[in-house]
Amino acid sequence: MPLSDQDRRRLDAIEQALVSDDPDLAAAFTSPRRVPVKAVLDGLLMVFGAVVLVAGLVTTHAYVITGGLIAVAGAAVIATGAGRLARYLRR
Repeated sequence: MPLSDQDRRRLDAIEQALVSDDPDLAAAFTSPRRVPVKAVLDGLLMVFGAVVLVAGLVTTHAYVITGGLIAVAGAAVIATGAGRLARYLRR
């Protein structure tokens, strides 16, 4: 249902009042929310670490020490990605 001209004028007046009263809040509502590339890369790093961890666990059936080392490396990659993502989100 389209707005009438009177309703559009009222909304424009409310918007202008919001922009003049609290420009930071108005900017938060008007700027598009984008997911930062850094956060996406850290998430992908965690997924890669999970794949390496599972590969290491599968490898332990044939080669125990090698599979264990691969699994530990995968866990370290997951921890690194999680730490970087947490540090980024705290800012």
